[in-house]
Amino acid sequence: MIKNSKNYKDEYTNYYFKVFGEPQLVLKSLRESIAVDVDNNEYIDLLGAIAVNTLGGAHDELADEIAKQAKNVMHTSNFFTTTSQIELAKKLLFIADFPTNSRVFLTNSGTESVECALKIIKKYANTSKKPRILALTNSFHGRTLGALSLTYKEKYRTPFAPLIPDVEFIEAGNLQSLEDAFTTRRCEEDGEIAGLFVEIIQGEAGVINLSKDYIQRARELTIQNNALLVVDEVQTGVGRTGSWFAFQDTGIQPDVITVAKGLAGGFPIGAVIANPQAAEILLPGEHGTTFGGNPLAASAALKVIEVIERDNLLENARKIYTCVVHHYEGTGRRTRGKGALMAIEVKNERSLDVAKLVLQPKSAEKERGVIVNPVNNSWIRIAPALNIELDLLEKGLIKLDEAFKECEDEQY
Repeated sequence: MIKNSKNYKDEYTNYYFKVFGEPQLVLKSLRESIAVDVDNNEYIDLLGAIAVNTLGGAHDELADEIAKQAKNVMHTSNFFTTTSQIELAKKLLFIADFPTNSRVFLTNSGTESVECALKIIKKYANTSKKPRILALTNSFHGRTLGALSLTYKEKYRTPFAPLIPDVEFIEAGNLQSLEDAFTTRRCEEDGEIAGLFVEIIQGEAGVINLSKDYIQRARELTIQNNALLVVDEVQTGVGRTGSWFAFQDTGIQPDVITVAKGLAGGFPIGAVIANPQAAEILLPGEHGTTFGGNPLAASAALKVIEVIERDNLLENARKIYTCVVHHYEGTGRRTRGKGALMAIEVKNERSLDVAKLVLQPKSAEKERGVIVNPVNNSWIRIAPALNIELDLLEKGLIKLDEAFKECEDEQY
């Protein structure tokens, strides 16, 4: 029997955990920025697996590099290392421009990177007797119990309470709330905050940019109070915003950054980059990983960074931003974000309807088929591959406009 999308979706529902709901598509291929489902419908991918597919799908050089590495060493325990693991650590420190004697820890995902960063802060809190950890409203740092403790949305947190204690949420972007957090004392000790976690662009909140003034003041206050500043670059890192990392456009130097998503262009990997002070906090035996630093993942990440450098994809990310902004200039429709991480406004809180409509494949009446994300009721998120052709991006935006027009009509 030849299976179609419905058959596969039924099987998915029968055999898979019910944590995602029914999948929207059953894909059989993704080449560059064109996805094809099992029914042979084509889609323009403007989401890049939510900022993961840095070079699009099945990039030839990336696939060849993974295959080449697989024929040498696929995995080894952390009793040993490999050249790709070492070279990746060096490269990450270079592109992040961290100071001499900074260190890297490789993980498998964004939430694992956040867990490692949180363990750094928790140990610092315990040894320095600074009990409080700050995170921001609208934050998203992951779904494991530690990362979830830093994630703001109640519906994610409540089923798993109680979570890690002494995490406080302050209003994102509000300078007064930031100042108050550092001046309010719960106990007599001076400087009782151990660390602050921030996303410079809050992706899951709707692609909301925090101002440079806010980030700079956060850095000043953490330095003054001997607290550590962790910048979550899981979604914004590795060229997504038009710089290697979003913090590099703010004029600050964090103590720790967390990285994942686009680092290996679709192969699972994460990383923590820490300055000398933070890197020395975790001692031998206090943290570890089985698969982190896997030579396949490390080789893939090195290839992604190489292609970004060679093909000038940081500049192309900035061109993507300019293309989207110009496309909507004068239309009354707002855009926000940076580089190849953008959000486009939807009227009448119809973003889910827009995303569903524009995802429908080509029919006799209309040619649709565009992958986007309704990040909340009023905004559509896009995060295309950094190497997407601008003509294809424009074509996808035109199709999206048709869905906007139809869905935003109250009579729809």
